[in-house]
Amino acid sequence: MIAAHPREMRIIAVVSNKGGVGKSTTAFNVGAEAVLRGMKVLLVDADRQADLTSYAGQEILPWKGLDGVLRNPPMSLDPRPFLRPRLSGAHGAIEAMQLLGSSPHLPEVDEVIRSGFSDGSFYLRRALDVVKADFDLAIVDLGHSTELIRNVLGCADVIVVPTPANFPDARHAGDMLHEIGMVRGQLGLPRIEAIRRTVVSAWRRHPNAAGDAQVLSRLRDMYGDCLSPNILPECSYVSEANASRLTLREFREQYSRTGGPLQALVDGYSALTNFVMARLPEEIPA
Repeated sequence: MIAAHPREMRIIAVVSNKGGVGKSTTAFNVGAEAVLRGMKVLLVDADRQADLTSYAGQEILPWKGLDGVLRNPPMSLDPRPFLRPRLSGAHGAIEAMQLLGSSPHLPEVDEVIRSGFSDGSFYLRRALDVVKADFDLAIVDLGHSTELIRNVLGCADVIVVPTPANFPDARHAGDMLHEIGMVRGQLGLPRIEAIRRTVVSAWRRHPNAAGDAQVLSRLRDMYGDCLSPNILPECSYVSEANASRLTLREFREQYSRTGGPLQALVDGYSALTNFVMARLPEEIPA
């Protein structure tokens, strides 16, 4: 576990260049699992769809989240006025998990970031530096804005790439790894270190499909130690839990659903969280 030192916050980015692969679900559940491990977590919704904001129980409000933080830099780069607690119908406000939300206005800050020239690519890092003494982890759910991709990949300590275990979707994970290296190279940051700290998280569409097994074997050949060893199962309860603003673990507890794919999914996200934590750097460069 990471000790809760001042100035030691780590940043985990959940990214994909393809929609519908479980980015927001992964960010939400890994964040909640980290809270269970005694960490203070900041969820950062960097996607205009604002699914993570909704899952965390908060209303989607324009200019009251990351869009507000990036609206008028450098004056607006303090995120503290925009932070809201994660809310859950089962547990009320969970102070150990705070949210920096999003809204459909988020793409409007792209031009603001571009006008910042070379400094614009580091606006998010500067914003998170303001609260780095207050949290152990920031977990970013990254959408498809080019400028925000540069911001997030430029400051992330670990990058998680969810992918279904089927082709052609699995090939997008490789495209994402290439983009990670390219963007960090453009920003003058080490490429290889980012690849070493990338986690590919695969989930099965069908538990017994031979095609899935072939893809998983191929993923292991392609990504080696980057591939999380625990493959997440497909589970129909995911959408129900998200709609209920509950993590999968909370959903299982509230409805007393043990065993089967839901239990396997809860165990899978717990194992994925441990795998991601093991890749976090022990020290943050000055």
